[in-house]
Amino acid sequence: QDYRRRLYVSELNRAGLAWQSGQEAEVRALLEHCPADLRNWEWNFLHQQLDRWEQKLALASSNLFGAELSADGHVLAVSAGGVVRLYEFPSVQWRRDIPFTQAWQSPIRLSPRGDFLATLQGETGVATVWNLGTGERALELKHGSAAGSVAWANRGKLLLTGGQDRTVRLWNVGTGREERQFTVEFPVLGLAMAPDDQTIAVGTSSTNILLLDAVSGAVKRTLQSQGPFNSWLKSSPDGRKLAVGNGTAGGYRSDKRVWSLEGGGSLDLRRSEEHTSELQSPYVISYAVFCLKK
Repeated sequence: QDYRRRLYVSELNRAGLAWQSGQEAEVRALLEHCPADLRNWEWNFLHQQLDRWEQKLALASSNLFGAELSADGHVLAVSAGGVVRLYEFPSVQWRRDIPFTQAWQSPIRLSPRGDFLATLQGETGVATVWNLGTGERALELKHGSAAGSVAWANRGKLLLTGGQDRTVRLWNVGTGREERQFTVEFPVLGLAMAPDDQTIAVGTSSTNILLLDAVSGAVKRTLQSQGPFNSWLKSSPDGRKLAVGNGTAGGYRSDKRVWSLEGGGSLDLRRSEEHTSELQSPYVISYAVFCLKK
């Protein structure tokens, strides 16, 4: 049994590398070698890509800072080379470029309907909202300190920013006014809003991941990561899972996991009793993101 599981992990890792390299036939062959009774969500993800191969997109850039797909799957934003380039998806037809000087902590976020884009200059804490129909600047918001995180509420009426001043600020995009402000114990590095807009997930410079009431700011629950600097958060569409990743120097105390917000357990993407995360390659995080969208 141990040999078969090791074979599964080895073949799946090789299939993932082949997928990244665009080797369709190799991916198919390696997936077929995987024992059928051990196939899990990561196998299903790669297998699904074989049916979508014609929709693949190669981004040739040496300074790619990030990419974002709208919730409806129709708009792709790519941050690189001093602009955010917008494409129709999956046709990958270019729409327009938005000027944006990238730097460390300069995330981009598409609104739920893909009609607005929020960009954040981390050092200045200035968030800019762009109208994607016209390409014009619609709104500029000043967090008040250096900021590293920005997120949309799912109804698209509120924008959230989080900063080094340990605050989470909720802005009304229609008026440009700050509606609410919550203070936490540590600098805020990551934000995600639950699908019902009732809970805010907050990643901090500590190991704490806070789940805040979106109205009162009260802490509903605290998740404990294995490492600090939790800057990447993503809620599943049904609100039952939360993917969290941190960024540490040299991978020290790196932690990548998917939390169950119902049962309280988590799937460690590095090591798991279910052996799902014996996959040690970086693309395992991509698996989690795509599975959360299911």
